[in-house]
Amino acid sequence: MPTAIEIETIEGEDIFLVARPESPSGGVLTRTEISAASLKVYEEGVNAAAYSKTLTLNADPTVSSYADCMFSALQTDGWWDLQGGYTFWAVIDYTDFAMEGGKSYRIEVKLTAGYAATAWPNLNSYGDLMFVWTTTPQAVGSL
Repeated sequence: MPTAIEIETIEGEDIFLVARPESPSGGVLTRTEISAASLKVYEEGVNAAAYSKTLTLNADPTVSSYADCMFSALQTDGWWDLQGGYTFWAVIDYTDFAMEGGKSYRIEVKLTAGYAATAWPNLNSYGDLMFVWTTTPQAVGSL
């Protein structure tokens, strides 16, 4: 299991996730190299997902489509504070799944990486990449 990244969230707000998926050799992976993506949210201590979502790879993510998750080029903007940029972006819309303030959650994203099966390397050349975030949303009443 990859190291979880702790993120700060507030009850009643959307949760934004960004990552920089890389191949074993350190090459940045873009929408072209990812064939499938899924997101699951677990309450800490519970093995069954409280929320799951299949992410799509049809187009670069936009504010109007929270299902699209992979960019075709590196993004270097205010969402990423490390050098080099990111290519993965996902949102858990509060209206789709409302995390309760004070409860701890684990968010897992699985990306299936590799090129199309007819190209080299094939889909299993990289395999599945996992990204994990943890959060305990701050309750609105405590603000």
